[in-house]
Amino acid sequence: MKTFIKTLFFFLFISGIQAQSLNQIIEHNSAKIHYQIIGNGKPILFLSGGPGFSSEYMTPIAGLLSNSFKCILLDQRGTGQSVVSIYDTNYINISSTLDDIEFLRKHLGYDEWIVLGHSYGGLLASKYASDYPNSISMMILAGTAGFNTSLWDYFGDNIWSRLLPSDKELAEYWLDSIIVANDFKRARFEYQQAIFPAYFYDRKNSLLFTQKMKPEDWNIDVWKFIWRDIIKTELSEISRRFNKPVLVLHGRQDPIGELIPFVVSQTYPNSKLVFIEQAGHFPWLERSEIFTEAIISFLNNQ
Repeated sequence: MKTFIKTLFFFLFISGIQAQSLNQIIEHNSAKIHYQIIGNGKPILFLSGGPGFSSEYMTPIAGLLSNSFKCILLDQRGTGQSVVSIYDTNYINISSTLDDIEFLRKHLGYDEWIVLGHSYGGLLASKYASDYPNSISMMILAGTAGFNTSLWDYFGDNIWSRLLPSDKELAEYWLDSIIVANDFKRARFEYQQAIFPAYFYDRKNSLLFTQKMKPEDWNIDVWKFIWRDIIKTELSEISRRFNKPVLVLHGRQDPIGELIPFVVSQTYPNSKLVFIEQAGHFPWLERSEIFTEAIISFLNNQ
């Protein structure tokens, strides 16, 4: 109960961060790209997961780091408040997203910046590091999806094994073919909501997370288009050549498991692996002090 109350106050505190942020739109390659800046100091770019999630859910991390760093939360093209003229694979793909990131870096006038990627955003950060190594000073991979699709061999089983019977019943309802055919986007959103308890060490914390989520926070079309790129992605070998500091930060109870972060850490030659105990896929929501301390210690000691 203490952890739940602490997390609730954390969410209430973070909700005030939005009023202090600077929101901007830039136009690039047939898209309007939204980003917000919170705090001052060395720049950190935030890359959200999904694929298809807006950067909104990463705002709490910015709240934790904004006293020491300038946090730049990017809505990747097609997500959140970033829109494209046409929603298809010609306009929504990993290459175009990386091009947006580079365009934003140059627009903001940075020679290089720190990149923090979460989940799929970790894979995207690794791809960015392989394509634009001189644009990154340091990299933080939190709950990273790794270098390829190997995660998906077991991730679904890990999620399903952690759900209560009531969770599974609700999830199966939203997987029903008739329900899906009637409203695919809502069915996918509600299904994701139903399985979110499995992403947390303490399922009470998942309630706070899902209550803040809105359908517009996840664009299922973006997920479909980006997934076509992910299945063709293999970064294991090229990532060995990235020599800059990398922090691999992972919740011990993350359903991604321990193999992916271990392999990622072993691949990057200048990396540090830190497990956060009693935390799932969103460790900043369950162990905020330890999560923040690990990042600041890493960044200040390079």
